[in-house]
Amino acid sequence: MTHDHNHLEQLPGDTEDPRGAPVWTFGLVGGVLFAVTLLGVTAFFYAELEDELDVKLIDISTTYAQTARLAENDPMLDALRWEHWEVATKDPSPPRLVVPIAVGMEQVIATWGAGAKTTAP
Repeated sequence: MTHDHNHLEQLPGDTEDPRGAPVWTFGLVGGVLFAVTLLGVTAFFYAELEDELDVKLIDISTTYAQTARLAENDPMLDALRWEHWEVATKDPSPPRLVVPIAVGMEQVIATWGAGAKTTAP
């Protein structure tokens, strides 16, 4: 079974490579569209990020934030005190000692700090 047609022979009017102008035109237009799309999406992202930060950071009044911060830190700076907690079953939990942070840090340094003879558990 033989074939008379040569597969390597080029057809009349057929060119192996396309003309350069349309290829460059499509390439440049595609690159510009890609860059514009990428820059647009990035701009939308950062604009939304800035708006979200403005809403989260500027809408909270400064005095309210400062009052909340002080209220969170006050229990850590108070004197030693015993706390009793009640759970939902109304059984009282054993009391626990609440130590101010400065006193606790001094105790930790004294117990496990540099030059201490005991090691941490």
